[in-house]
Amino acid sequence: MKTKQITINGKPLTISELPLKKYVQVLKRLDNIPKALSKLEGLENDKLLELIPSLITEAYPDLVLIVSIATDLPKEDVEELGLNDFTDIIVSLIEVNNYQEVFKKLKKKLNQGKA
Repeated sequence: MKTKQITINGKPLTISELPLKKYVQVLKRLDNIPKALSKLEGLENDKLLELIPSLITEAYPDLVLIVSIATDLPKEDVEELGLNDFTDIIVSLIEVNNYQEVFKKLKKKLNQGKA
């Protein structure tokens, strides 16, 4: 399992690749923000990162819960993070979980079945 160590508020935080159980919990929260998610389709990681501020504005409660689920940080602690720390966590989650590669693999496999 891939991990990445970052520092948040002067304390170490390990960002880990999500096990399926947590991934499902995250996906359930993502379902609540389809408008914000529609902006993410087909974007590479660097473009995803550019959208973080607008996503936070549009989907604050769901993003707080997603970060809490993915990191095991209490919801209250996530709400108290500064934008820089919050962004560091999001960036690390994207990097460690390599979401774009997962989506590419699934899309390729699904398209093979249509041929």
